[in-house]
Amino acid sequence: MLLYDEEGLRLYDAITTSAPEYYPFTAEEEILKNHSEEIVTIMRSQTKHGISCPQVVLELGSGYWALDLEKRELERTLNGIVTSDLGQKLEGRVNTKGIWGTYEDGIRFIKDGGLIPGYTAESTGGQTQLHIMFLGSSLGNFPRKEAGPFLRSLPLRAGACDTLLLGLDHDNDVDKIEVAYNDPQGYTRRFKMNALRHAGRVLGDEQFFREDDWERSYDDLGRKTT
Repeated sequence: MLLYDEEGLRLYDAITTSAPEYYPFTAEEEILKNHSEEIVTIMRSQTKHGISCPQVVLELGSGYWALDLEKRELERTLNGIVTSDLGQKLEGRVNTKGIWGTYEDGIRFIKDGGLIPGYTAESTGGQTQLHIMFLGSSLGNFPRKEAGPFLRSLPLRAGACDTLLLGLDHDNDVDKIEVAYNDPQGYTRRFKMNALRHAGRVLGDEQFFREDDWERSYDDLGRKTT
């Protein structure tokens, strides 16, 4: 939560658009462009009962039904979708809405029927299909012991042909990973340092954590952390 305040989200946008070394975003974007028809075909597949169903896409980030922690950034990105060339083409065919809250808030919202009226975990054929997109290797932000339980908590129903599109990075060269998360232009460093300022504001003093007092170190898997 400390990383992704309004300023943190804007800095992350700068990383994805201005730091070519940050390969996860461009690689994922390329996959989505090259395999979009295949992905949509799978999402729109009929249920096992042969009944074509309404579709709902929920992105744990910002998308059609977008779930995000920062309200103003959620509004900004959704407005960007609506006013884009693609948004104009999809007007009247695809609605974009936002859910302001944490992942847990979003999951609870779905299970309570807020996204799909009449939702139950036992829903089968004929129900609105739910497609969850969890991109950007965001699962890597979870401690290993929490990642599995989080995925199991997602409100997906096998009988309704719900789907999960999960974006994960694979093992890459250490030097490639290093420069991706420590780009020469300093975008990723500013992103991390903003989290310290955010933590300071929470504690009542934005300068509580001095940037010069922090350096990166290796975690128990040999990866660098701040």
